[in-house]
Amino acid sequence: MVDDGLRADQRMMVVVISACAKLGDLRLGQNLHEYVRSYKLNFDVFLGNALVDMYLKCGEPDVALS
Repeated sequence: MVDDGLRADQRMMVVVISACAKLGDLRLGQNLHEYVRSYKLNFDVFLGNALVDMYLKCGEPDVALS
């Protein structure tokens, strides 16, 4: 998607980060978190909850709470 010049919005990131949480894929979740930061996506409660959930389910409670 990024290679085609398309950018994800915060709603899409919520879905993809939630999938990472279900899969327990911390590395991909961290990459997506960096994408959110670097593109300065609108950080709403849904995106924040998805990130917290992902970090908790991937065994990183300290990161989730920071």
